Amino acid sequence: MAALEILIATDAVRAIIRENKMAQLNSAMQTGKKHGMQLMEDHLNKLVANRSITYEEAISKANFSEAIQHPGGVPRSAAVGS
Repeated sequence: MAALEILIATDAVRAIIRENKMAQLNSAMQTGKKHGMQLMEDHLNKLVANRSITYEEAISKANFSEAIQHPGGVPRSAAVGS
């Protein structure tokens, strides 16, 4: 199962790259969802919710593991320890 991160070269994204402000890229991608952008963690969360992958697989593949939501709403600290 593939998880995808989608970045569209909008004017804002181009400016972030040109000005080497990469720390702002995730925020631009969240704002750019209306343009078809998708963060890796958003897709991983969908795959977990659909039971296509496990929570543990999603955590291992995420760029920001804290953004992965455990099915059933179990807090991450409790889920990781189990």
